[in-house]
Amino acid sequence: MNASTSAPSPGRRRPRRRDPGRRDRLIDAALTVIAERGVAATRHRQIARIADVPLGSMTYHFSSLEEVLAEAFTRHADSVARVLDERLSAAPDREAASSTRSSKDSCCTAPCPPTR
Repeated sequence: MNASTSAPSPGRRRPRRRDPGRRDRLIDAALTVIAERGVAATRHRQIARIADVPLGSMTYHFSSLEEVLAEAFTRHADSVARVLDERLSAAPDREAASSTRSSKDSCCTAPCPPTR
């Protein structure tokens, strides 16, 4: 074994691979797993596999499965709210804004609450 293939010396650390998008990929993967299997069936291993990261990344970035689920739902809710805000602000008046709710290309599949 030559010096270039040997393990790092005891005083030297191995360089860490920089992956600034890993946490975001985990959240995106959690949303994918939730959509495919449901919240109750979502597991750390499935999220890590979909994100293509080591399982240990889950515990590095999140203290619990509940935390990653909360982050995923927050991201989804923010995304839906952003789309809805864009559509409502583009509507010329209240009637047009109300009709935005029932358009075919709705931002979500859940029924919208009635307007007042």
